[in-house]
Amino acid sequence: MPGAGGDWTLVLDFDGGVGLVSVMREVGFDLSEEEDDTGAGVDTKAAVLALAERLTGVRVTEELLREAEYQLGHVPDEPAEEWTGVVIDITDAHGERFYKEVSREEVENGMARARAEAEAPIVVPGPESPTP
Repeated sequence: MPGAGGDWTLVLDFDGGVGLVSVMREVGFDLSEEEDDTGAGVDTKAAVLALAERLTGVRVTEELLREAEYQLGHVPDEPAEEWTGVVIDITDAHGERFYKEVSREEVENGMARARAEAEAPIVVPGPESPTP
């Protein structure tokens, strides 16, 4: 989603019943109400690695980092031309590949849906309300 100063934020909604917030707290995130603040004394690098291990089942060890194959690229601050889509190509440590091409129209429609959902009122039905 477009943010302040031209920055973009990738919004992921993948809790899927995992209880991501509770897992984040278990691995050390304080999750205070202050934006960009994880609380005093939190080693955020360790917490991020612990969270990655809990979500993927892959422990990041010195040996894994030393023997890993790295692929690097450069992303310019501004696109060289008008973008038409995004390619997501991820292969995990077990060799499982996820590949998805997403058109610009799909991205913009998804952003519009996310904005609409974020701005929609929250309705909490009372005990006498009919079940939908």
